Amino acid sequence: MVTMRRLAADKKLVSEVAQMIAGNIICAFALGCFALPFGMVVSGMSGIGRMVNYYTGANISIVVGACNFVLFLIGWAILGKKFAASIAIGTFIFPTFLGIFQSIEVLQHLVDDPLLAAICAGVLNGTGLGLVIRVGGSTGGTDIPPIILNRKLGWKVAPMLYALDVVVFLIQIPVTDTNGVILGILYALIYSIVMNKLIVMEQGGIQLMIFTEKVSEINEKLLSMRFGTTLLRGVGGYM
Repeated sequence: MVTMRRLAADKKLVSEVAQMIAGNIICAFALGCFALPFGMVVSGMSGIGRMVNYYTGANISIVVGACNFVLFLIGWAILGKKFAASIAIGTFIFPTFLGIFQSIEVLQHLVDDPLLAAICAGVLNGTGLGLVIRVGGSTGGTDIPPIILNRKLGWKVAPMLYALDVVVFLIQIPVTDTNGVILGILYALIYSIVMNKLIVMEQGGIQLMIFTEKVSEINEKLLSMRFGTTLLRGVGGYM
């Protein structure tokens, strides 16, 4: 029994690590082959790397990798080895593959239409992020400061992440043409939708409230479709 449990735990760990690696590679592909070649504004550490590249000419993947490594060390020092292990894959895999994809010339011209590029980038990046987040992983980079502040000060992670993304978006606007800004916003909206859909997939993360007088019929139908139901009785408060 113990051996079977150990095997199941090992199998789960391998599956989660594989998902995190695949997710980071997909994210790198989305950015390196669709978003960055068309000059779109991008979020996270990639956006910072894009700005450094604009002003200094430094390779974006190298900038992202260096910044990720510094933040990784800070996270390790403040929150310990366990936290560092949880972000290690994203810290190193993402910038490595971003550099690989950017170095392959043919991958920079997969599509000619900027709108199609934004859609492809959004779908792919959302898929990659969804795979990483649903198993509790991280892409590293700008995820780290909010997590540290959450652990130490109790600040909520999501608002801080959104604030950082907004700041990164804003600093790119002065050096980006209108098409790049609009395409970047479209790309961000698409990946947010795809990511959220993938995160809740098969996890029972959706709840619907149905107001009806046909309680029995609808309840029986939902149960026959193997959905769980809870029956609530209420009275309107206005009257």
